[in-house]
Amino acid sequence: MGKDKIHWRISAEDVLAVLEYYNAASLKAQQTALSGTATQLEKLLGGPLHKLLEPEEADAIRKAGEIVRSLNIRVEHAKEIKRREEKQREARLKARKALIDAEVRAAFRRPQATAEDAIRITTLAMALHQEKFILDFYDVPTMTSQYQERLQRALKEKALGGYVDYAHTDIVRGLSETLDYRQSGSPKADIAAALSLCESWKPKHRTAQEFLEFVHRQIAIEHSANVERLPVKKKPAGR
Repeated sequence: MGKDKIHWRISAEDVLAVLEYYNAASLKAQQTALSGTATQLEKLLGGPLHKLLEPEEADAIRKAGEIVRSLNIRVEHAKEIKRREEKQREARLKARKALIDAEVRAAFRRPQATAEDAIRITTLAMALHQEKFILDFYDVPTMTSQYQERLQRALKEKALGGYVDYAHTDIVRGLSETLDYRQSGSPKADIAAALSLCESWKPKHRTAQEFLEFVHRQIAIEHSANVERLPVKKKPAGR
């Protein structure tokens, strides 16, 4: 009778309402616990200790085992519902992440290893970090220091392209992760808003301002050093 009462009175949806914050794995653990409880009750009735029980006591234990088994079936159904929901949600998030990545890559094409692109992408990276369009564990001075070290190494090794690639990767990765974290409804619109803000951006931190000035100076020096100079004509003898 207990089994019939549970069957008609409690549904998988009721279980999900009571265990609102359980995921499929947690429901599986709950199912395992119920199954173990029912098994122990059945073992009690089938073991030597049942001889100590009155008939009505043994009947109560039997009914309790039936109730637990029946409830376990409801939990199992709830687990399957939750598992389907989780798979559907995972598929939606995966598709959304792919869309965000595609939109970010389309908006931020890989720059060339030129002085102009190096300055432009550095400024853009500083702006996106400062305005929290790129979220990480570093404060602005630390992040700025990392960029400066990268640039100095690149200039020393005559490998400006490596620095430009580093900045571009940082922007694409960081912005994609931020838009995904913020559950962006329209990645394209959010990217446009970020770019619009960066157009009028001004450094709020002295370290960022000093670094941008450093970038302009170093790039200008590097650029001028690479300019081909015409050979100086020798003056005629006697003049």
